[in-house]
Formats: sequence, structure tokens, C-alpha cells
Amino acid sequence: MTNQEYRALEDAFLARHDALCEDKSPLECDCPACPCKGMCDALCAYDPADL
Repeated sequence: MTNQEYRALEDAFLARHDALCEDKSPLECDCPACPCKGMCDALCAYDPADL
């Protein structure tokens, strides 16, 4: 993923309001049931050093 792709994905993620951890700590979230899990996983896996 390029830096530009990451920023586009991050913008799309931030525009959503259905993340289960939106109003609580991610440590308390039921991540497997979250509709944003795929986006969150991709954002968390991004490492600019891989470019």
C-alpha cells in the first residue's frame, strides 16, 4: 500500500460512524463483529518502512 492509498483508506475509515470501538476503548471492542474490521486491520498493518 502506498502512502497515498493509506491516506485515502484512513479518510474513508474516519468518515464512517459504525466502528464498534468508536465510543469505547479498542481493548473493549468485539473486533471480529465490527463492520470496519477489514479497514482497521489494513490501517494497523501499514508500515511506511515497507515502501
